[in-house]
Amino acid sequence: AALVAAVRYPGELPGLAGRRSWGPHAALSRGEPDDGGVLAIAMVETAEALENLDDIAATPGLDALFIGSVDLALAIGLATDALVREEPTLLDAMAATADAARRHDVKVGCFAPTAVAARFARPEADAKGIGGYDFVVPSADVLYLRNAATAAVAEVRASGVGAGGDGAAGYG
Repeated sequence: AALVAAVRYPGELPGLAGRRSWGPHAALSRGEPDDGGVLAIAMVETAEALENLDDIAATPGLDALFIGSVDLALAIGLATDALVREEPTLLDAMAATADAARRHDVKVGCFAPTAVAARFARPEADAKGIGGYDFVVPSADVLYLRNAATAAVAEVRASGVGAGGDGAAGYG
């Protein structure tokens, strides 16, 4: 409930005491829609969260559950590549989370490395519980940044910049 209250304005949802700013007037003065496009998404990435899935999913005003698959795998004693290896224990935990979300009419999403992301985005789950998610994040911001920086450095190196004492020679 604290998560939902933190992203909602006072009076935005019936029966919920939102604590965000001083109300929709600030957003409207900036030309934003009343809700500012803010979603309340609860992360599921601990064993404690797995034990409380229905309570979490039933939180009034919650928009979605998001499974941090790598952190969840670590929290339940698995390796970071458990999702790619389709470790049954992790898939069961993810399926339980998706089921709780559906029971309480909230969306469900997950982090899924690019190698498996498309399978989770399928409309229906397969026999292993892979699929049927409302949204899938195929990578993390730090990975996108690293990949872009690596590509930029490779491009500069390939261009020959820095080879002739032009001030860039000490980089890379």
